[in-house]
Amino acid sequence: MRKNFYITSKTPLRISFFGGGTDVDYFYKRLGGKVISTAINKYVYVTVKSQNIFFEENYRLNYSKTERVDKIKNIQNKIIKECLKYTKIKSKIYISTVSDIPDSTGLGSSSAFTVGLLKALYEAKNEKKTNIELAKIASTIEIKKVKSPIGKQDQYACALGDFNIINFNTNGSVKIKKIHNRKFIKNLFSKSCLVWTGKYKKTSKILADQKKNFKTNLKNLKEILNIATRVSKKVVLRNYSINDFKLSLQKSWFLKKNLSKKILNKNINNIIKKFENNTRSAYKILGAGGGGFLFITGGDHKNIVKKNKFTILNVKSVRNGSEIIYKNY
Repeated sequence: MRKNFYITSKTPLRISFFGGGTDVDYFYKRLGGKVISTAINKYVYVTVKSQNIFFEENYRLNYSKTERVDKIKNIQNKIIKECLKYTKIKSKIYISTVSDIPDSTGLGSSSAFTVGLLKALYEAKNEKKTNIELAKIASTIEIKKVKSPIGKQDQYACALGDFNIINFNTNGSVKIKKIHNRKFIKNLFSKSCLVWTGKYKKTSKILADQKKNFKTNLKNLKEILNIATRVSKKVVLRNYSINDFKLSLQKSWFLKKNLSKKILNKNINNIIKKFENNTRSAYKILGAGGGGFLFITGGDHKNIVKKNKFTILNVKSVRNGSEIIYKNY
């Protein structure tokens, strides 16, 4: 462990296009899983700093709340608690985080935070970890330690950056295929935006409901996997157009929205109705659903957004994954 340190990490949020729901262990352990996603130019920043003897508390934590505690077991933030336990850090430390976008918006912020915190903590320990290793550890912490009912696509998307096909094998291993068709990616994002639904939503209840209905959802999940597989093959071969992408996205969304009655609500339906008559547009709710952002691409979506005065977020795909942007030892 370094004696004196001040370290800040920067970790991208993500957009998931295809395969959501196939990255949970109760599915991929049976049939394998596949997700197509990208890191975006919105970030979570995590700072860790050594505390000297003049601070009374051992752990000072600043996130949406402030905690000052002496023992790890008394830390309320479950991710911070489990990351400190996993990395076996017992020295006095200050941890702070800020984000470009709030959590509970469907952009993978909790996983970005977990990855970014681990990145900074291992740097403080002077212990080298690849971003693949960080993604694996972050998955273990969120799923096994914190017991969040989530899959493990977000940890890899945020840790690695770029536009990827992420394969989840039945034995639990993960294989990444980066998409190098920058022309397609640039074209896609030039015709897309994120529409804010105006609601923040915790994913746990929706994902728990999906798991409860697994047998009923199995047919839809298999087809979601099939669509992701077909899209991945065409994207790799660079034999894929934006129109093909939109058609596949709409088919996948139709299947996803039926995985749980909690994915949609009156507010989201009212927004979607504005785009339904524009047959050239495709859309999907990001994350588990119930709120957050709606991804819209193609058609006359810009005029619809302007006419209805929707709040939007313009983003782009980025190549860099989690990284240290400041360090002082």
